[in-house]
Amino acid sequence: MHPTSKYIKDLVGQTPGYSLEILCVDLGLAQDELLTPTETCRELKISMSTLNRMQVSGKLAPHFIGTRRRFKRSELNALIAR
Repeated sequence: MHPTSKYIKDLVGQTPGYSLEILCVDLGLAQDELLTPTETCRELKISMSTLNRMQVSGKLAPHFIGTRRRFKRSELNALIAR
């Protein structure tokens, strides 16, 4: 294992509530950008209640990082393209 990889794994392991996925997002290394609910509403030009209804109906699935709800930009783009 590369020394930097070990350092990153140790850092993530020692920080409560922090995960490798969050670190990748923070560093801009995520393959698919994750948006907050507010950012998602802005992108889709909808209200938060509409976003919640879309989630409940299954039109847009959230991804949870801990207790935080995020939405993948690629899934938003696919929804817009429909």
